[in-house]
Amino acid sequence: MPNPDLFRSTRGAIAPPVDTVNEAGGLAYKFTNKHALAQYAATGCLSSTFYATAREQLDSVLALCHSLDSEFIAKTALYARHRSFMKDTPALLLAYLCARAGKGDKETSLLIEQIFPPIIDSGKMLRTYIQIMRSGVVGRKSFGNQPKRLINTFFSDHSPDWLLRNSVGQKPSMADILKMTHPKPASLEHDALFAYLLNPKTLKPHATPLLVRFHEWKKNRDDLGLPNLPFQMLTSLELSTKQWEEIAQNGSPLFCLKNLNTFLRHGVSSKVFKEIEEKLQDRQAIKNSKILPYQILAAYLNTENSELRQSTRAALKKMLDYSLENIPQIAGNSIVIIDISGSMMTPLTGRHGRTPPSKVVCLDVAALFATALLKKNPETKIIPVHNHVEGIKPGQDSFLLEPDDTLMTNIKKIKTLPSGATALSKALSFANKKKMRAQSVILISDNQSWADASSFSGLPRNVPSAFKYNWKSSESSTDFVKQWKLFKSRNPSAKLVCVDLQPYSTTQAPDLPNEILNVGGWSDACFTVIAAFLNGSPDFWVDGIEDIML
Repeated sequence: MPNPDLFRSTRGAIAPPVDTVNEAGGLAYKFTNKHALAQYAATGCLSSTFYATAREQLDSVLALCHSLDSEFIAKTALYARHRSFMKDTPALLLAYLCARAGKGDKETSLLIEQIFPPIIDSGKMLRTYIQIMRSGVVGRKSFGNQPKRLINTFFSDHSPDWLLRNSVGQKPSMADILKMTHPKPASLEHDALFAYLLNPKTLKPHATPLLVRFHEWKKNRDDLGLPNLPFQMLTSLELSTKQWEEIAQNGSPLFCLKNLNTFLRHGVSSKVFKEIEEKLQDRQAIKNSKILPYQILAAYLNTENSELRQSTRAALKKMLDYSLENIPQIAGNSIVIIDISGSMMTPLTGRHGRTPPSKVVCLDVAALFATALLKKNPETKIIPVHNHVEGIKPGQDSFLLEPDDTLMTNIKKIKTLPSGATALSKALSFANKKKMRAQSVILISDNQSWADASSFSGLPRNVPSAFKYNWKSSESSTDFVKQWKLFKSRNPSAKLVCVDLQPYSTTQAPDLPNEILNVGGWSDACFTVIAAFLNGSPDFWVDGIEDIML
């Protein structure tokens, strides 16, 4: 059974009443605080989106933490790190708990002892946690005794070679962390590593063979082969073209996929690029690696304006199509609603200050999902919508794409459609008028519908107190829910999934057990989550948070 605190159930034919407005000013349903935090933590990117700034999202996460108990926050941090593979939000939640424990909360201190090691499981996570703590956003800047002790334990619990491999990165660097926390070396080898990190010219007698190898290689890079270290440690120094080619030749398909422009920039030869292209088109290797389409799409779009060989871009297209074999099958016929409104052209991961935004926009992901599902099941219906349904010819009930075309061809067709405001209910209204039947309806959107017939408040966002109508009335619901209830009356076994690509704290349709699922954000894991729900799994994606044992 789903957790009643995470999922509010509403039964019967009457649509539940709305209780808030969304970021765009339209009627919406507010998630419970637990659900909202789970969605931000497990899928949010803490960056500026079309409707909210990074600071607003950060403030929302901290406000939610203030309202929740430490145990749930701790479980959410673990879930976000180990099931959603997030970095910033688990570190933020851990830092928040450290600040709460610093005020004398002994129960929270015990929780921190349990969750610190599994969350701070790499050098990058340690740097992220320390950066957040030192920023003061959680209410304190000093570490305190417990965090400093746990950081020191981090160093003593890992081997010197592991620490060396995890010393990549700055602000703070590993040397900065050593200066801040003063860990006691657990062995002579640890002592040698700490001395080297603080002063790379210092190499003590007890340094491990790997550290000695790295030190010697830095002095004689042209004469020695590459040491077995993360390539970032090697490429931070000046490498020859031959060494770059060695890195490319030794890399996996996924590694090469992520570094195509880097190889190009450093003069890797056409001969080596041909070897890379063979890796990218190795169908069995792609299947074994379980690479999913989103990573490949991101790499492809990042090469659009580069001087990359056309044969390499063609290899990426094939790799994209081969990766579809790794997508789980969804049972039955599906309708995919694609939001093509203007806000869907926002970078998927938002904007991070001076950092260039992602080349992947929200509409790319919506188009990717729709075309991927179409290739798995040619009976899939696709309904693009902004303030009305777009691109479907009279007499038809779906936007026509060719299942045999490449994914990129179909994605480009969708992206050429006209755009407008957001009225997501119009898609379900269209399906109801056509008396369409399906086992599942999947909405891919930023979920900020506001131009529906009765949903627009006509007010600035975030001003629910200024409503000019009785939005708590039992007759008041989102138009999307009204249309879903009508669709459900004709398709009693149908399920609805609402994917919010830039998760906020509201939805157009509240969760209902075994009927409606809300998923926030996007990663390749979403394919598995959606398929599991539609194929009969009784669990919601955030239900696993409460099941975590501490």
